[in-house]
Amino acid sequence: MKQFMKTQRLFVVFGTAICLLASCGKSVKEQDRMVYLQNSNLSSIPDSIFDKPHLEVLVLSNHGFIAPIGNSAFENGNSIFGVSEKICTLKELKVLDLAFNQLSVLPSCIDELQNLTELDLSGNPNFDVHWLVPHILKLKKLKLLNLFGVRQAMAERAWLIEQLECIPLDIIITREELLKKYSTIPLEKN
Repeated sequence: MKQFMKTQRLFVVFGTAICLLASCGKSVKEQDRMVYLQNSNLSSIPDSIFDKPHLEVLVLSNHGFIAPIGNSAFENGNSIFGVSEKICTLKELKVLDLAFNQLSVLPSCIDELQNLTELDLSGNPNFDVHWLVPHILKLKKLKLLNLFGVRQAMAERAWLIEQLECIPLDIIITREELLKKYSTIPLEKN
């Protein structure tokens, strides 16, 4: 629970659904710093996002329905295939969650987001981790990289960890790593 509280996110798992409890009761100023557009039937990032220079948390994941890896049949969810280079104007961005979309790369300027602490690319099965590594090495504040469900990361896990071992970074690739990282979250029974 402590990990999620740092980013003001809490996931509660019920069967295959994951609910994101976010900015309820937040002031307008706080809402300008956090944007949650998960499961919004998006195919691209709305340009209005880039008008928020103080944005710290951007969630564009597709957690409405968890399908087997490689299955793109997400119910009413996002299906983002590309990210505009405008994302790199968000210099205060700390958390970028693009999980369960259809990404294969990010803009090469992604390494300019020097305040980024969490990057979630899980569930993007065709993401190119070879492209990603040199950019991750430049993100000095990055503490968490989630690549669970990225086929190439799973196939080349040892290579990926070796490439990134020089930076203090939690990398999630396997189901075991995912469960280990978040298994401390107690789920309350009604």
